[in-house]
Amino acid sequence: MRKWLFIIFFTVFVVTIGTIYYLDFQTQATAVADDYGTTTMTIGTNTLYYDNIGRDNMKAQNYINNDPQHHVATWGGKPIQDNFDGHNTHFIGHNPGVFHILKAVQIGDKITVKDDYNTAEIYRVAKIFIVNDEGYMVDDHRQNRLQEMIGIGTKEQITLQTCLSETTNLVVIAYPFQS
Repeated sequence: MRKWLFIIFFTVFVVTIGTIYYLDFQTQATAVADDYGTTTMTIGTNTLYYDNIGRDNMKAQNYINNDPQHHVATWGGKPIQDNFDGHNTHFIGHNPGVFHILKAVQIGDKITVKDDYNTAEIYRVAKIFIVNDEGYMVDDHRQNRLQEMIGIGTKEQITLQTCLSETTNLVVIAYPFQS
């Protein structure tokens, strides 16, 4: 009889501790998620809000089409912008619209990005070029830059892309300021 009481007591004890741990874990997870901030990108004096859409082209395109004056979305590269993951994140936005300001960006300009982890990183613009819809340079059709633009890559960078016309796109690539 004692053995059964001990087994019942032990089972109740383990279930109770497990339940407390589970509830505590759920509460912590919610608290941590609530600590995350809004994802932003500051170009010059303009602060833009972006959404981490990921690699679903139609979802990202539909998102920016829904509000061209305000919506910026991740598309290529890593699906979620993380300022310290060592990879490329590709952002898209409309021109005319929220990304019209990219036409004024110059080499050396700074772009500050705040990610889902509420960390901010300053990026310096290193490359600006124009490509067609397939990623070929407009001034040299032998050079395809698509992988550099939308690939995950092996170093921390952001790539910003917007339309200049129905068939050409302005691309801005920036690396962390200290790089």
